[in-house]
This record gives sequence, C-alpha cells and structure tokens, in this order.
Amino acid sequence: MINQIVTRTHETMRMLRQRLEVEERGPEVASIQGQLVGLKNFLGHMVHAFHLSAILLEDTGDIPVKVADITDDQLVKALHEAERIQKTEEWKSLLGRIEADIEDIKHHLVYDATQARELHLGQGTRKGLLDYKEFFTSLYNEQSRRKDLAMEPDLPFEKPADKTDETGLVVRRFGAIATT
Repeated sequence: MINQIVTRTHETMRMLRQRLEVEERGPEVASIQGQLVGLKNFLGHMVHAFHLSAILLEDTGDIPVKVADITDDQLVKALHEAERIQKTEEWKSLLGRIEADIEDIKHHLVYDATQARELHLGQGTRKGLLDYKEFFTSLYNEQSRRKDLAMEPDLPFEKPADKTDETGLVVRRFGAIATT
C-alpha cells in the first residue's frame, strides 16, 4: 500500500512537470510549483514516518495500478490495508507533520507574504501535501460503485419491433426509414 501511494505520488509529479513545461499563466505556474513542493515534502515525511530508505522513494517511472482495474479481491485487500495503515502511529505521525506544514504555510501567508504569487504557491503546496487523500477516496468510491453495480438488476432489454408502413418500407426507431 505504501509503495502504491509513493508510485502514485511520483506519477502525479511527472504529470505536473509536464504541465509546468507548457503553462504560461503566472498564477497557475506558481500553483503547480507549489504542488510539486508539497508532493516532495509529502515523500520526505513518508521517509521519516515509516522509516523508509530514501532510495525506495526514487522515481522509477512505474505507473500506478488504476483502482478501477483491480479485481474485487484486490480491492477488499487494499481497503483493509488502507484502514490498517491509517490506524498506525506512523500514519498519525505523518498526518501531524502534514498539519504542521500547512500551519506554517498559513502563518507565512498571513504574516510574511508580500506577493500574490506566494498565495498560489501556498495553495499548491497544501494541495500537494493532501494529495494522498485522493488515493484513499478512489478506493472507497470504487467500492461504492461496485456495490451499486451489484445491486442493479439485470433487465433484458428488448429491441422494439420494426413497423412497416403501407408502402412496405420498414420504419425503425428514431424515425429512420429503410427499405427491405
């Protein structure tokens, strides 16, 4: 699970770097740069909280598994693992570090910031730090989606019968006319 979060974070960082290369609007550039800083800080906090080797956090170019592509059994295992991780002291330590960073950003914006760019940078950093929530949300949303699909009854849809007019032409749905 930790590996999947790290891989997903690197994928997000690669996508943001590509966007940064083509973005021309100053506020959006600052926001993207902030997100990259936030994601990098998140990875650093993961190293400290879970006592990971920094080598494990290097971007290997791996593409994360899409939640919609995993089997039902894998989804159940991932949800149990997510719940287990969120109850650990390491995870609570990670959240504490993230909250401290966000408070530092707020403090800087209120008391020290002198340029509007710093607001966009701070918002992007906060978004990057909280990016992990999207992963957990996607797991829970996929579980709900699959439950809803399982509860829908399979209804056989019958094709409406073709009608013919007085000339022998077949009148199909949506008013289209075809010859037989």
